Amino acid sequence: MPVNKKDVQSIMQSYFKEKTNEYKDVDHPEHYKLNEHGIECIDAIQATMDHNSFNEYLRGTIMKYLWRCNYKNNKKKDLLKAQWYLNKLINNLHGDNA
Repeated sequence: MPVNKKDVQSIMQSYFKEKTNEYKDVDHPEHYKLNEHGIECIDAIQATMDHNSFNEYLRGTIMKYLWRCNYKNNKKKDLLKAQWYLNKLINNLHGDNA
């Protein structure tokens, strides 16, 4: 049976929409921008640290989410948060023998 290109596109759009909703609570959730300027806490923390200190902060945060994921109700959410911080750390490695 030949695959209809429109069916494949529809399935893919549905899949990514579902994944986007699933990760919305991990990647920049609304409650992270509760101040009047819309500044996220992670950006404020980064502004107070030098480059190396911020990378160490990210490493500690990754460890925190990995450490406690087995002790909370939503293991996957904590693992996704650890992944978010790991991605941020990787992207922040410019010039650090990356």
